[in-house]
Amino acid sequence: MSGVELSSLEASRIGRILQSAMSGSWEEFAKLTDDPFASDVSMREQFDDSSKRLQKAGGAWIESRKVEIIDDGTRLIFVTIENKQAGNTDIYFHFIARAI
Repeated sequence: MSGVELSSLEASRIGRILQSAMSGSWEEFAKLTDDPFASDVSMREQFDDSSKRLQKAGGAWIESRKVEIIDDGTRLIFVTIENKQAGNTDIYFHFIARAI
């Protein structure tokens, strides 16, 4: 399904995720999950890498968001961040939201 919009709650959570990554706060980021990470070590490595890339971009990025709804009502949220200065896509975020 296309043309699906983010809810205000989803947009707020994405903003908080990006803020935690920009500040390098793993503790804040980890609080934003609804379920435990499958691997804290792996997620921490991904967070650290993304955090460095966002900090390098210094807020100078182009963000695109896409929402898809699958048959069971689950919302798949895709966020792509392109570093304006480097001119390439650096970071991808994928979220799974329970049906709302």
